[in-house]
Amino acid sequence: MVAKPEKEIRFTRSAQAQTFALVGAILVGLSATLWATAFKGIASPIPKWVFPLPLPFAALTFWLGYRCAKHAFLILSPVGIEFFPLIRPVQNFQVWNWSEFHHAEVIGKRLFLHFNEEETGGAVISLNPITEKSRHLLDAAIEGRMIERFKDGNEDKIDETTV
Repeated sequence: MVAKPEKEIRFTRSAQAQTFALVGAILVGLSATLWATAFKGIASPIPKWVFPLPLPFAALTFWLGYRCAKHAFLILSPVGIEFFPLIRPVQNFQVWNWSEFHHAEVIGKRLFLHFNEEETGGAVISLNPITEKSRHLLDAAIEGRMIERFKDGNEDKIDETTV
């Protein structure tokens, strides 16, 4: 349990949620089209029992979309950055404390965590699961945290490449 949840920023898999919802809607539309052709007297080579087949897959994609929209993908907290993968997020999540890496930056659709100043070690997280707007917010939050971190003790190390 987080002591101060108001000090954390959560990013969900909103872009993935939209994709799953769209696929679910397409599958429901496919099922409705198959039903209309099977029971409305339109000549069709497709048997009548086929129309409900897309519905379980639609339910699965709607459930995945709901899960992606509800649960966290990345959390920025006073402790550090928490990453939750799509598969088994509770067992496979990772936490990087702010003190573990030298600096972080968002470049394109990736979050880079550099463990040293030379940028020879670190972690890369794909930001494809979040929307473009969320990536801009994440970039601003990371940049603000890096500026705050360097102001606390190393004001001389702030430059455009570090932040």
